[in-house]
Amino acid sequence: MSNIADRVRTAQDKDGMLRRALERIIQLYTDKSHFVYELLQNAEDAEAKSIRFIQHADRLEVLHDGKPFTSANLQGLCDIGKSDKVDNLNQIGEFGVGFKSVFGICDTVRLYSDPSHFDGKVEGDAVAFAVEIKDFTRPEDIPEDPMPRTYTTRFVFPFAVGHTYSGFKTVSSLVDTLARKLQNLGITTLLFMKHLELIEYEIETDEEPITGEYLLEKVEINDHCYLVSALGISEKEKADPDAAEMISYLKFSRKLEKYPLRTVDIAFPVKEEKDSYQCIKAPNPYVSVYFPTETESKLDFIVQGPYRTTPNRSSIPSEDADNIYLAKETAILLRESLLELKATGKLNMSFVKALPIVEDRFETFGLFFPLYETVRDLFRSAAIIPSKDGKCVYAKYARITRQERLASVFSDELLTQLINDGGSYSWLPTYLTETNREYKHVLDYMTGELNIPVIRPEDLRTYFASNPKFLPERSLDWLVDLYSVF
Repeated sequence: MSNIADRVRTAQDKDGMLRRALERIIQLYTDKSHFVYELLQNAEDAEAKSIRFIQHADRLEVLHDGKPFTSANLQGLCDIGKSDKVDNLNQIGEFGVGFKSVFGICDTVRLYSDPSHFDGKVEGDAVAFAVEIKDFTRPEDIPEDPMPRTYTTRFVFPFAVGHTYSGFKTVSSLVDTLARKLQNLGITTLLFMKHLELIEYEIETDEEPITGEYLLEKVEINDHCYLVSALGISEKEKADPDAAEMISYLKFSRKLEKYPLRTVDIAFPVKEEKDSYQCIKAPNPYVSVYFPTETESKLDFIVQGPYRTTPNRSSIPSEDADNIYLAKETAILLRESLLELKATGKLNMSFVKALPIVEDRFETFGLFFPLYETVRDLFRSAAIIPSKDGKCVYAKYARITRQERLASVFSDELLTQLINDGGSYSWLPTYLTETNREYKHVLDYMTGELNIPVIRPEDLRTYFASNPKFLPERSLDWLVDLYSVF
């Protein structure tokens, strides 16, 4: 009788298998600086308000002021596939894998924890300690080091390169990549955080250090909507004001019945103009799972939710049942947000331009196709289309003209009298033209999907013939204006 299975089990190197599996996971990260998000996640899960990155020539230090580590926290950090966060849906890092990506830049991690600096109630068995984590999972005690004031947690990552899985062949390439990452995190990194309010960084150079910070101002509009703006600015932006355009975000949230402690969110990038907003295209329209992933949403605004990702958290499987549920909840949120914008008088054509109204976009990644369907159904059933005069109109009562002159001669009231079928008609903005590339896809949608007619000067004869009483009731001055249209 063969005992080949026993021989294979005996020959197996369990530690080696584990290490190779972890190396493979790290190798899967296409963005080799993605570990920065994992460190931000660790701070957010610890309910830190601030985090500081200090990039030296030979190491990276990260400090935050969150809850001190307990033995369970440390166990979750060192284990693989086992996290102390799996039962806490308020926390992001519930897979026990993500932190291992830091080993793409180092061989060991030094961790220092000091509960005495914590401004709050210390829970569990949190005590001051210092450990060095080797071989991904093995902690060893090391001498404690004084913690800078206000901070409770300090990580030190001594740079190590050359491993096939790390992606960095030289320390200089690692330093350059990390410096770019820290200087380009942007306010979207903090946009969906509940606790983290401030990110600071300092990058050592041969001359003056490069410093910067990301700090948000959140203005509460109601219990599910905030206007979020950046307060912090980096040295790079100070030196070049045109390097990055300051954008605010109008953020809407919806609580999930299936996951009561979590939300789906939509963030419209906007510029404030008097009492209104002008929505602009998101500079980085990637799906956020608290932090940006590498998956393009195919949308012009930002969506966020607790989506299930691949092990390296870069991709979001579109066929996953939970992800499909979250996308449908996001579609509901989008509908509610548009109706709320209308109710508050803030809905205008710039928001329509940003909506998912181009069906072809979802051919390669269809997870958010329900948003397209929801917007289409809303436009067909509600008075939600912004008109030229700032009102909102049903699609069946909307009309398009490509001549400003025609729309000024025919007010909405006269347009209604001209058509004379019992409806109340309105012109849509006259910049919806074939030549206006910015809004051409909106024009195509309005005339195609919604079947909104276009009225040209040559079409007026047909309307006059169908309504012979219209012209005799007009004044001479008006008739003179009418002839100027032709």
